Amino acid sequence: RTSSLGGWALIGDLPAGPRQLAYDWAPYAERLLLVAEPTWKSVLAARRSARVAPHGAELALVVSKARDAGDVAWVEQGLGMRAVAVVPRDPAVEAADREGAALLDHAPAAPAVAAIERLADRLAGG
Repeated sequence: RTSSLGGWALIGDLPAGPRQLAYDWAPYAERLLLVAEPTWKSVLAARRSARVAPHGAELALVVSKARDAGDVAWVEQGLGMRAVAVVPRDPAVEAADREGAALLDHAPAAPAVAAIERLADRLAGG
């Protein structure tokens, strides 16, 4: 039987940490993006999440709030995998948050927006 959603991609956004994955909140996941900041707390949470990821799901690392290549390398080393995307630390993100605005509306030309757009294109196969 053909689904009316054929060709659609569903995206689930889970809170940080392994709890939701451990309780199988995303059994549909074919790809899991581990988003990690260059902090020990974030890297450890990403490690735990990777261990309880749905069986067979492709794991990919996104380094967020990176100040420089050293931050990226540090997170990659801590997780033992290469990043598929890097979202830079961007003051526009904090400014949009303070104003209660979506980043895309607040600063559409921000470096973080460009990085997220590149990630979306990559995930879509573009």
